[in-house]
Amino acid sequence: MTEASKDSVERPATAAMQVLKALVEISPLVAGPLLFMTGTFRLVSAALPGLSDRLESLSRWVPLSVIEASHLIGSVLGTLMLFVSVGVFRRLQGARPVAIVLLLFAAGFAWLHGSSLYESLYLLAIAFVFAVTRDAYWRKGRLSQFRPKPLAFGAIALAIILAGGAGLLAYDKIPYTDDLWWRFLLEGDVSRFLRASVLVVIIAACLIVWLSLQPHRPEKSEQLTPSQIAELFDQASVSRPITRLALTGDKRIFRSESGRSFLAFGVSGSAWIAMGGPVGDPAEFVDLVWQFRREADQNNAWVGLYSLEEGELGPVLEVGLDVRKIGETATIHLDSFSMDGSARSGLRQSLRKGDKSGLVFEFVEAADETFDWDALKQVSDEWLLNHGGSEKQFSLGRFDPEYLGRTPLALARLEGRIVAFVNLLADPVGKGLEVDLMRHAADAPPQTMEWLFIKTAIWGSENGWRELDLGMAPLSGLNNRRYAPLMSRLGALIFAHADAFYGFEGLKQFKSKFKPDWRPVYLAAPSGTGAAKALLAVALLTSGGWRAMLSPKSA
Repeated sequence: MTEASKDSVERPATAAMQVLKALVEISPLVAGPLLFMTGTFRLVSAALPGLSDRLESLSRWVPLSVIEASHLIGSVLGTLMLFVSVGVFRRLQGARPVAIVLLLFAAGFAWLHGSSLYESLYLLAIAFVFAVTRDAYWRKGRLSQFRPKPLAFGAIALAIILAGGAGLLAYDKIPYTDDLWWRFLLEGDVSRFLRASVLVVIIAACLIVWLSLQPHRPEKSEQLTPSQIAELFDQASVSRPITRLALTGDKRIFRSESGRSFLAFGVSGSAWIAMGGPVGDPAEFVDLVWQFRREADQNNAWVGLYSLEEGELGPVLEVGLDVRKIGETATIHLDSFSMDGSARSGLRQSLRKGDKSGLVFEFVEAADETFDWDALKQVSDEWLLNHGGSEKQFSLGRFDPEYLGRTPLALARLEGRIVAFVNLLADPVGKGLEVDLMRHAADAPPQTMEWLFIKTAIWGSENGWRELDLGMAPLSGLNNRRYAPLMSRLGALIFAHADAFYGFEGLKQFKSKFKPDWRPVYLAAPSGTGAAKALLAVALLTSGGWRAMLSPKSA
């Protein structure tokens, strides 16, 4: 055979393989809805009267108890198909074998409660399609870890209502009596319908509640101790102060293949939200974010990266996430910070007032067990009580001696007693500091916190630090122009008019006293409604869940 003839034979074969591969790849998009319709049909079929001649013929071979049981089991199988079809559509590995088992059982029980042989053959054909398309199901995890979206739950409920409605219409002329529930007759279609309906509703309700409560457990992430996370920071060539919130211990760590780079993230439902950008080796950051998104997708989750700065946007844009501005952060350049000049006159006045009131500044780089933690806790508890709030997490630190002992502390003392403190997230490599917790006692002199910030900036400037980040002003700097994104326009509107609920403008005005450089802060999330869902996930992670977030004492 000549080379030309070989090529002419190989080309069609290659083309056929490519077509077959493409069909396998799209098969879940067809098989998922097909399984859903099959489950719906099974429920509707079980609700309608059976064909009397088939049941009569079947009763010669099997007892009535088997017919009754197969009718109930067929209804259960149809209900399970509705749920499994969602996992099939999402290409979940665990959904495919379960779908095959359901179809095989349904094929057997369909015949046992009077359906035609063709229906059983149809179910077997679908099972065969699942059997030969294994490669199309690449998302990891068991069905027990899968959480359908509310839309899917709504479709399942609609299918069950449709089947129930069909049964009610079919038997509307039969008067209801209590003994219908316990009537077992070959012609007792209405009794079988009533029993199956109750069982279907109970199973569906239990599955919806159970699946809704299932957490997403990232398989390749780690729950490291704060000491282990601190070691990763010590080895990192690039990090930002805000990423040190990983030291709180409430986040999981997703590492690169080399182990030198990582993302710290929290899990809220199906959302994996990273706090800040990647840490470690910049050469690995693009691959790290790719791996993070792929791992989440394989676990039927989605990712967001919260509180990013402009220099961190490259990796997230590479993986196709949308970027939205969510506010601005106030940064003081300590390498050029000075209290001189007319622009600093207000700060000098606050500094003098604090000094005259007897405040004394103390900077503790690493507090150990000998530190007076009880005095610090007293200030913290008093502050929380006066502000009607509770400890937060994820995007903020919390009062925990183990955590605070790993961060520098700026203290304000009055007659030797601690009356205010700030803990700082410190990046020794980039020489950056960022304010985390800031709390004061009720009897602290006025303007104590402003005085403490000024003293901290002076200390940082004198000790070789480059920047002091005073933290983010949420929704600040968002554009409300006509062609701005809807989320930006809505955020700008909230910033301007929602001071009764949260002091957005007041917070910015306080930080503006220090004449900072206002830098944009971004959120990276999937397109569409991803940004809104990511912000909700951040709020839930920070407050500790729906109950805490909606509590009137939450602050």
